Amino acid sequence: MDIILLGDYSGSIEGKEHYVKNAFEAFSKSFKYSASVRIGIILFDGSQYIVCPLISSRNTSEVMISMDKYVAGGETILSTALEFSFDMLMADSRNTEKTIIIISDGQANDERPAKKIAEQIKSKGVLICSIHISQLDFHIMSNPNAINKNWGREIMKNISSGDQYFTTTNYTKLSNTLKELSICM
Repeated sequence: MDIILLGDYSGSIEGKEHYVKNAFEAFSKSFKYSASVRIGIILFDGSQYIVCPLISSRNTSEVMISMDKYVAGGETILSTALEFSFDMLMADSRNTEKTIIIISDGQANDERPAKKIAEQIKSKGVLICSIHISQLDFHIMSNPNAINKNWGREIMKNISSGDQYFTTTNYTKLSNTLKELSICM
C-alpha cells in the first residue's frame, strides 16, 4: 500500500503545525513493522512541499524532524496539492493500493477545481480520506457573520471517497483521529 499524507500548512494552521507533525508521526509509527506500506509526506498552502517521498513506513519517523523547517502561511490551494499527490503516487508503477489522506480545516480557496480533481483521482482507483479540523470558533471571532456550523466541512466531504470523511474539533485529538484511520486500512 502506498499512502500520501497531505497536510494543510496554510495561514489558518499557523501556530498549530506541531499537531499536524505529531499526527503524521503517530500514523507512520502504526505501520512501523509493515514492509509493504510506503508513506510519502507533502505539505501545502499555495505551493506543495515534499517532506518525504514514498519510502518504507519503517523509515518515515527519521524524516519527521525535517517538518520543523516548514512554517504555515499563505492560501489553501487544494486542487494542485491533490494533483501533486496523485502524480507522486502514480510515478511508481507498483501495482498496489494507493491512498491520499488529507488533513485540513477545509478552507480551500479553490473548491470547485478541488472537487473536479478529486473526482478524477477517485475514478483512477485512488482512495481519498480526509480529516476536517473544524475551526468554527476561529472563524466566528474573525468574522462575526460566519454562523455556518459546517465551515469547511462540505469541501472535505466532497473530495473524500465514500464514507472516508472524518472530523475533529480539537487539534490535540488529531493524532488519535489519524491513528484510527490506520485501523481502517
